Amino acid sequence: MIPDTADDACALHLRKLKEAFADRAYLALTLLRRPNDQMRLYELANLAHQARVPTVVTNDVLFHTHDRRILQDVVTCIRHNTTIDEAGFVRERHADRYLKPPEEMTRLFSRYPEAVARTMEIVERCQFSLDDLAYQYPDEVSVPGQTPQQALETLTWEAAARTYPEGIPDEVRKSLNHELGLIGRMEYAPYFLTVILALGMLTCMKKGLDLLANHKGQHFTLQTLPVEDPRTYAMIRKADMFDANRRVVLGGQMLAVKGMLQKEGEVVHLVAKEITDLSGLLADVGNRSSTDTTADIDSGSERLVVRSRNFH
Repeated sequence: MIPDTADDACALHLRKLKEAFADRAYLALTLLRRPNDQMRLYELANLAHQARVPTVVTNDVLFHTHDRRILQDVVTCIRHNTTIDEAGFVRERHADRYLKPPEEMTRLFSRYPEAVARTMEIVERCQFSLDDLAYQYPDEVSVPGQTPQQALETLTWEAAARTYPEGIPDEVRKSLNHELGLIGRMEYAPYFLTVILALGMLTCMKKGLDLLANHKGQHFTLQTLPVEDPRTYAMIRKADMFDANRRVVLGGQMLAVKGMLQKEGEVVHLVAKEITDLSGLLADVGNRSSTDTTADIDSGSERLVVRSRNFH
């Protein structure tokens, strides 16, 4: 806290600061280079003592060396939408707000040696390092009541139980525990949940195509489609759209996705903009006419017409 005067408003703010930050709260003693500066510092120090908030000296720095004062004036004029000639008192009154060496700060605040010493106390408490910065994958897919890691483990063991209905082999269980542990330590669970969601949407689309193919008496897979290999497809969607369609995406058996195709090399992205649940149409697939279609697909020597593959 860097106050101007030791008035009632300052005392109130100081009490709130103490309540919020406890022993991490400090009151800064700064020279304003105005009349009665020393009396002002004395009153602020007494107010801090009454509130049991330690003081620390500071130069309220705006630039690192005194010759950068001109640049500070330019920045001030930009902020106030004015010019150097018309800035007047919105500019700093002096060029003193720069980084000073410890000896100079000790001389300027010789009456407050404990406040000077607290500068190093604060430095020692600051443990931040640039090494602490790391990329964090966004939690765009979440399950209520579960962390991403818990949700991934639940889905993994449910899938393993379906794959091995007679019991998960010990070797597979050991491998899964190892991989899940590694994912947990690396905090990669949100990424794998996104992948599972994209694969789930692709699986729903494949089921719809398979049903239509069976109705036509033909058999084909996604690999037979006459466009880029659909195995490279990835559904890309914004978090707010996923939240609005969460129930459809997670529970639908066949989905209609409208969006824009983007291709880079062999990878094709479908940037989804609208998702519609067509699960209710699956029960009626066997009764539909083959003329009720819009997109042509080759399968062997015949051509199949499939609505669900036509993305816009």
